[in-house]
Amino acid sequence: MKKRRNNAPSVLAEMPLVVVENAAKAQSLLDKAADLRSLRCLVVIGDISEQNRAAAATTKIKLVSFQDVLVRTLHYVSIKYWLKILLVVICFKTRFMLL
Repeated sequence: MKKRRNNAPSVLAEMPLVVVENAAKAQSLLDKAADLRSLRCLVVIGDISEQNRAAAATTKIKLVSFQDVLVRTLHYVSIKYWLKILLVVICFKTRFMLL
């Protein structure tokens, strides 16, 4: 029976974005930042500790909370949604003004 080799570090080395669930897992990745050359953004679902922020400041990795990602996404979606509604209203009114 062949022994299965753990290739998790090599897989992580090729990922530009990683999502982790807590500050401890984020810190373990930040400690290995030299080996993870392609990692650019680390999203933490839980709270981000000051130790995480300090470690990320010394690397090229951007540390983002999951809450920030949700707020920015919802804000972007809502702006796109309202712009579409505004465009429909303008087209609707313009059409009746031309009749």
